[in-house]
Amino acid sequence: MWRLVITRLCVAVPMIVMVSTATFFLGALSPIDPAEFVLGPDPTQEQVDRVRQEMGLDRPVLAQFQEWAAGAVRGDLGSSVFTGEPVSATLIRALPVTLSLTLGGLVLSVLLGLPAGIWAGLRAGRLGDRVTTGLVTVGQAVPNFWLALLLILAFAVHFRIFPAVGYVPISEGVGPWLHSITLPSIALGTAAGAVLARQTRSAIIGVLQQEYIRTALAQGLPRWRVVGKFGLRNAAVPIVTVIAFEVASLFGGSIVVERMFSMRGFGSVTIDAVLRRDPDVIQGVIVIAAAVMIVIQLVLDLSYAWLNPKVRPS
Repeated sequence: MWRLVITRLCVAVPMIVMVSTATFFLGALSPIDPAEFVLGPDPTQEQVDRVRQEMGLDRPVLAQFQEWAAGAVRGDLGSSVFTGEPVSATLIRALPVTLSLTLGGLVLSVLLGLPAGIWAGLRAGRLGDRVTTGLVTVGQAVPNFWLALLLILAFAVHFRIFPAVGYVPISEGVGPWLHSITLPSIALGTAAGAVLARQTRSAIIGVLQQEYIRTALAQGLPRWRVVGKFGLRNAAVPIVTVIAFEVASLFGGSIVVERMFSMRGFGSVTIDAVLRRDPDVIQGVIVIAAAVMIVIQLVLDLSYAWLNPKVRPS
């Protein structure tokens, strides 16, 4: 298992380097000049040249990249050209918001999707399976921004149970933190739970067709015991794969939900940086996002190795 971790980490470092390099040089090809955004409308060419010199944008792109890379190795991802705030500080403040929503959406999707998928798979073709599949289809088709709007109108405006906007850090208490992320998590995790339920149903149906399951059932063992002891673990590989992809989808899909609930998270920082062409912030966002995706992939590989020893490196 440790050999697998070390192998994946050795691959992760060059991958982050390649992503960072490609992002930097592709960003340098953009026709949008950050200096013009800083100066506002109708700047003179002298003003633009002066600001570009102050920002270091007048130097060769390779020299700019070397300076950024040297700082990134030390943990310095540069500073925003608009606020002057270090990029690391901006991302450290925004990342917990997005991770909280991702975690909340993931927990909700697992709590809803796994039981629903198992229930439908054990009753394939029956009324319970048809009803569950219909509900799953509806949940998968509902856009998260529309669901977020309905949740705000119902539980924030009408019943006043949950706040409509804002994020409370977990450092201020678990209760207030959960209270602030409940509605966004529901909006974010409903579609993910529907996808997980559909995949779980298919996996359970496939496992129930295996000969060893049929043999165990023919010997008179309780159905719940056979499925719980033998079926779920063998059906877990495709389920874990879907969960890993859903984590990445939730992390990236939180942008709209953050906007709906006025949360200053990773997605909001990304949108603002792209619209304003804030180069260091864009670069930092992509590096952190790549690192998060690599961690997710590592957890997925470790899960495979735990569930199926055959995939472990010898």
